[in-house]
Amino acid sequence: MNYSTNDIYVIQLVNYLVSQADYQIVTVQQQKNDIWMVNAKHDTYPVIRLCSDPAGIMYDKDYIRQIHRAILDLIQREGTLLILNTAEDQIPETGDEMIQVVAVTPDHISDESIELLYPNLAAAVKKPEDPKQELIKLTRHIEEVQMKQRRQILKKEIKLPKVTAILCGIMILLFIIVSFIAANSQTMVGATVAMGALYKQSVIAAYEYWRIFTAGFIHADIFSLILNVLILMQIGFVCEKLYKPWQYIFIFVISTVVGNLFMLIGNANQIAMGAGAGILGIFGAFIVNLYENGTLKHPVMRSMLIRMGFICMIDVLAPGISILGYIGGLLGGAFVAFSISEIPKFQTLKHNFRISFVIMFAALSVMVMRIKTAEPQQRVIDKQIIKAYDAIGFHGYAGFLERQYSEFYAGGIR
Repeated sequence: MNYSTNDIYVIQLVNYLVSQADYQIVTVQQQKNDIWMVNAKHDTYPVIRLCSDPAGIMYDKDYIRQIHRAILDLIQREGTLLILNTAEDQIPETGDEMIQVVAVTPDHISDESIELLYPNLAAAVKKPEDPKQELIKLTRHIEEVQMKQRRQILKKEIKLPKVTAILCGIMILLFIIVSFIAANSQTMVGATVAMGALYKQSVIAAYEYWRIFTAGFIHADIFSLILNVLILMQIGFVCEKLYKPWQYIFIFVISTVVGNLFMLIGNANQIAMGAGAGILGIFGAFIVNLYENGTLKHPVMRSMLIRMGFICMIDVLAPGISILGYIGGLLGGAFVAFSISEIPKFQTLKHNFRISFVIMFAALSVMVMRIKTAEPQQRVIDKQIIKAYDAIGFHGYAGFLERQYSEFYAGGIR
């Protein structure tokens, strides 16, 4: 393939941007020779297009705008498109304030202020003594730099999501404690409730509202624990990068609380536990993030969304789960994600969602506090809970629960 001198200049610019400005080449399928580069961390020009002829610079404005918009959505950024053209002919104006065209040749740069952002850019473009050898040398160097960049990206991608790992570690630790209590009290049911599982009877009779939070970390068997940990880690690898650590924890906790409020209101007197509501909440926040940044319409992101949805469905279809709790968790995560949105165009929506969330949470709380009965009665489970507290030395609290249950039944636990 024959390359013109202007084409060699383009490759020299690619080499400069890759090796000194931390840009990466973006493959555009529609045009093989269309070179686009991206650096999501660059404040002014996150996207650059390189070309070597003035006639083709704006041969299709709609095409250029479409590619520019797609790349910006993918990296979740906004910014002006910088087109670097190595043609020596006069370059026409684009007539678009979101597109800046700069001519770069060995003799001059049409906008010298660009060198404030890209030092020594002019020195990167020079006439080659041997175009073929220059092309081979530049191509080899670009490939080496890109390979190094890929290794760094891969290392970052496979990096353990720390917040998610901490949440999973808490669940594993609590399961070990639950197993220890169960071995001493001879009742797994009593052990899970003693450690914080959601039990409607205890919430109503003993005012143990803290269970609405703690139930999200308790598991009764190794299968459900492993399933939730694996699913949470899979989702965490993707979603933890989208939010600050406190935001990620807040989404998980609020989703868990809202999901458990839904269960208290809609379910019968039964024991509920597990991280399902929190997981669905993070998934809901992920959907909101894709919607906010406009990436939901891209095939790659839709494929990732479907894959994560399938993973969540595995948890939803597991035996003994509460659909109401999962629905509540999904809604809770979506509400929180909109409430902490930093996208400028969603600020009004963000304010409205905050108000709506407060109203929803207050309504759910009032509905829970108005519950006065727990059916069906689970007196055998009540005794197991008391037994579990006795087994770990919480005799005073075991006595308190027995009195509260007895008062609630108005006939004592038989």
